[in-house]
Amino acid sequence: MHEIELKALLTKEQYDNLISKFNSELEKINEESLHTIAFIPQDIRIRYSEKRRELIYKDKECTNIKRKEIIVNLENEEDISKLRDIFLSLNLEEVPPWVTHRNEYYYNFNNEVYTLCLQHTEKFAYILEVEIMAENHEIHEDNIKEIISSFGLTPVNNEEFKEKIQEYIRDN
Repeated sequence: MHEIELKALLTKEQYDNLISKFNSELEKINEESLHTIAFIPQDIRIRYSEKRRELIYKDKECTNIKRKEIIVNLENEEDISKLRDIFLSLNLEEVPPWVTHRNEYYYNFNNEVYTLCLQHTEKFAYILEVEIMAENHEIHEDNIKEIISSFGLTPVNNEEFKEKIQEYIRDN
């Protein structure tokens, strides 16, 4: 399975309006604040919240629409600390950590169930992610673009998003 996903950058006002709309019209499946420790040059992340602890590997840049995603559940905070030590010992570069407040919803479109994820990443951005786990990305890419467009938004420009990430890393 692959994660098939596109993002749209939001203003605070758009974010607040969409949260209100989604809370009244869609089924919320998750709400949490996720802490992320990330390592480069690969996309390796340790994420944790009050609900979960996990190691995530994604095989391509965050702007690719289709990426293989591998998730390993972690038992406790000690696992987080040990993994961090291993990655640093392997000379992976740790980037500044971040906290993302996430609200996730089911969204039915063209007989498929997508996940809409409204995110506020502190000191970074407000984002709408539309995603599905599937193999055939061509069908889903068009659907995801149409979903984003239906909210009056456009998918993020990949180069601008990469630049925004580099700016966050520099400033934090």
